[in-house]
Amino acid sequence: MKGQKKQFCPRAAISCAQCVCVSRIQDEEFWHALRHGDHCNLHAARQSGKTTLTYKTIQRLEKEGNLCIDIDLSTHAHMASMLTMIASMGQEIGAELGFRYEASQTGSSIIDAWLCCLEAIAGHIPSGKRLYFFIDEFDIIRRFSQSDVADFFIATRDFINTCHCAEHSNVVITLISVLTPNEYFMDVDLGGFSCSCFRDIYLPSFCSDDAVVAQLAEGFEHTDSSLVSRIVRKILHLSGGHPYLTTLFCSILCEKTEDLDDGFNALEYDVLNSVQSCVYSHITGMRRQLLDYDARLYSMMKAFHRIQMRTFEPDTFSPTDLGPLENVGLIHRDGTGNIIVSNPIYNRWFNATWQKSLLDEFDQKRDVSRKGKSAKIATRKRIALLITGGTIGMRHDEREGKAVFPQQEEYEELLKPILKQISDIVKVSIVPICQKDGINMTPRDWIDIIDSIESIQKNKNYNGVVIAHGTDTMAFTASATAFALGSGIDIPIVFTGAQATINNVHGDTAMNLIRACFVAAQDEKTRIKEVVICFDDQVYRACRAQKKDDARFDGFESPAWPALAKITEDLLVNKIALLPEGNRDTEFLCRPHFAETILNLNIVPGLKPFLFESLLEQNKLDGIILSSPGVGNIPSEREYNFRSFIEKANEQHIPVLITSQIPINPYTAAQYEMALAPLIHGAIPAGNMTQAAAITKFSWVLGIQRASYGHEQWAERLDFIKNTMAQNCVGEIGEFGDSEK
Repeated sequence: MKGQKKQFCPRAAISCAQCVCVSRIQDEEFWHALRHGDHCNLHAARQSGKTTLTYKTIQRLEKEGNLCIDIDLSTHAHMASMLTMIASMGQEIGAELGFRYEASQTGSSIIDAWLCCLEAIAGHIPSGKRLYFFIDEFDIIRRFSQSDVADFFIATRDFINTCHCAEHSNVVITLISVLTPNEYFMDVDLGGFSCSCFRDIYLPSFCSDDAVVAQLAEGFEHTDSSLVSRIVRKILHLSGGHPYLTTLFCSILCEKTEDLDDGFNALEYDVLNSVQSCVYSHITGMRRQLLDYDARLYSMMKAFHRIQMRTFEPDTFSPTDLGPLENVGLIHRDGTGNIIVSNPIYNRWFNATWQKSLLDEFDQKRDVSRKGKSAKIATRKRIALLITGGTIGMRHDEREGKAVFPQQEEYEELLKPILKQISDIVKVSIVPICQKDGINMTPRDWIDIIDSIESIQKNKNYNGVVIAHGTDTMAFTASATAFALGSGIDIPIVFTGAQATINNVHGDTAMNLIRACFVAAQDEKTRIKEVVICFDDQVYRACRAQKKDDARFDGFESPAWPALAKITEDLLVNKIALLPEGNRDTEFLCRPHFAETILNLNIVPGLKPFLFESLLEQNKLDGIILSSPGVGNIPSEREYNFRSFIEKANEQHIPVLITSQIPINPYTAAQYEMALAPLIHGAIPAGNMTQAAAITKFSWVLGIQRASYGHEQWAERLDFIKNTMAQNCVGEIGEFGDSEK
């Protein structure tokens, strides 16, 4: 029996004949998918057995007489460009299939070149054969730009989608990687393109069931099977089932014929306490892999820290944070579906100190990158940073245990290391406006901000403006600013905020301020001459944005209009989403007028209008906003009927705006009788504006109506209000893709 003992091979792809090889249900899923002709993406964390499974599958396929080619992409990705990489791959594959692949066959674009290469491969497969084409170490493709990688996938999809061609149907492609295909180009706007032509197969860690324990026990010398099984289960707990760590620990203990418990205890102590233990290179590799995630690293570490501290709720973070952590292998889901740190080793070594050092290393790497790019910038841009308060303007006070507003001098000192990171690109001037929690901002504060921006715009002394603001009402202030400034502005006006205070090492204050300044400092080619909200890596039109979460770093969204830009290594501007030049005012005209006495009612079941009717006769209201829970419909039943309330308001010369508690489709609303009824009774529709945009625009329209048309007849004033509310002033209404925009 001893001569038949299999070996543990932790550092190489293994042969199942001589080595311990743990089978997973995904092995057969992968096999059957390939046999069915499915193109696959085999992905898992580093050192999780992807290459071993590939070798095992290739052996099975070749036994059936199939052709298999396995390309290690890392041997080609050192090329200067993706075009030369494709040519190099074509030459290797051509040699395998017995034909000469000429680089001149490639087209001028990546799409043409890769499509040409795949078609050449398909054309040289012997009749009646199928070629299984495996691309290992596919992650190395990330050294190229995301737009180049996207083109690579577009060409692959085009080739796969022509499967009606007999030649193409005989090529089955498998990518072997850490990521899913869409993660390679998620920062590139491709108009909805998604690489769904690959069947994604994820290799999880080993579980600790009897079958896995029995397979691992085959490699142990010890004759006491119950003791070996118990030790194997301890190993699986220590490793979290990670294939490499499990195999490594088994290889260390397998030859012990006595003192197996002592051997395990010594191993456990070593890997949890010694910096230079046998897991050192594994942990170092994970660190390098995490650094590849660039700016997403901040939110990933925030998510990991909360999972580690068990303060994590499933909906707190987005898949863009959790997916990479799972891909790297730091977290997984336990048997009940809860998200946990993968094993005690990661919990021990990837602590808060390690996380800080990782982020510090990333910051240094980014500084070097920025300094390299700064040579492209002839002169530093001048940015005015308006400070208004909010969480982004606070620091956490350990003694008081809460966030507080620091003195202005102290806050400027806290800002210095942040602004120093971009000092080679921009010169930032700090302009204090106020220190208020976002919930305390009023129309008078809006006017203070607008007046400062108007002065900057007229004096032409800055290239852009950044406003640091509380997140709770940022969409309101930003929308109000957009309406007051109009579409004649020629510099970026960028609002930003934060979910964590400035002295939170894992927080988003530094990231959001730096990115907002980056957006504000763009050259003419990528300059966004609008009022925008910059949050996380997204740039939204201010009057289309709304807050969606109070904890996540991607806390804002634009439900009815696409983002204007995405922040990556460069600013990727979605030009078709910008306000068209033909729709812009030819001159800058600032009109900072807002009505403040507006009654805003959220329509909910059981709300009775008689409670508010006495306000109609007091001649104090500038307007009323009825916020419907649907597409603009309001109750019509007996004492809950708001239709007569609208008529009474109009009789008192009080305009009534109908908006929705959710952004609506205006075409649906126009076809819905219950939504038309309030308009018949004299209400004004808000279209598909966000609540923040509808409320601030109504306040602004009433303000300029009073300032300019205060002595006109009611009918004329109402017409002005209706017409201006219906006018698309700064891109606040309408559907994306409408020809009339």
